[in-house]
Amino acid sequence: MATEQQPLVPTPLREVIGEEAPPQDGFTMLLLTVGTDGFPHQTMLSYGEVVPTGEDLLSFAVWAGSSVVEQLRANPKATITAVIDGVGWTLLLETTDEGEITPEGSKTLHHFTGRIVKVTADSVPYARLESGVVFRLVETGGIVERWQATRAILKGGSFN
Repeated sequence: MATEQQPLVPTPLREVIGEEAPPQDGFTMLLLTVGTDGFPHQTMLSYGEVVPTGEDLLSFAVWAGSSVVEQLRANPKATITAVIDGVGWTLLLETTDEGEITPEGSKTLHHFTGRIVKVTADSVPYARLESGVVFRLVETGGIVERWQATRAILKGGSFN
């Protein structure tokens, strides 16, 4: 059953992707947007592409030139979902286009900030969500460093 929460970055999500969180190989969030065709579209985001930047703000990056950039420009509303510790989290966002960024060791990304307007937590007592989408890095060379560079820019700093 989904229960509405405060429109803030949920504590379990902050523990996974917050400033003090170690790199999370495999943790995946789904970014849902609406395309110009009127249908929902899904983009996967990793630990390295999303960082909380305030109590009700998430800063995230997607590949520059991807369809999600145009979708968010046309309709700046989006949803991020994640499964953490048996709970399905849904965050409704109003996004702001922050422009392109090029973290060290990465191709050009497009930066958005999402202000959280609604949060729901979905769980039931008779079943436990085991996971959402999970990935495994098959090429690790430079990935964590790229994540750190991207997250540093998303947090408003620079990466040295």
